[in-house]
Amino acid sequence: MRVRSTANVIAILNERCGEAASSALVKAFGGRRIDIPRTVTGHLVETLGREITAALVGQFGGCKLDVPSWGHTERIQKSLRLKRDILTSGLTANDIAAKHGVTSMWVRKLRVDLGVAPSSQLAKD
Repeated sequence: MRVRSTANVIAILNERCGEAASSALVKAFGGRRIDIPRTVTGHLVETLGREITAALVGQFGGCKLDVPSWGHTERIQKSLRLKRDILTSGLTANDIAAKHGVTSMWVRKLRVDLGVAPSSQLAKD
């Protein structure tokens, strides 16, 4: 059985089921390694519900999954919200930086890394 890392577990659950789903997973199993079954049954359904279990089975079925700790999850969530704002908000780098508690230089670097082309509004940053 393969072991899957925590790198994208939170992002996948957020996308498929919302932030509450990843919070439920971490609350129930944070910091532990769990077996993800190949079918939507058993202990995970009882603990997390059918929707969250289905998302986990769909992506990680048949694998062991390292569930991130609560602190790690909070950092992941913060990073995902920052990236979502960079990709979709249309705010200036200064506004995004103030909203997320980072520097505008970091926002501009992430824009380049994410391939966000500067628009006329973004060029004013």
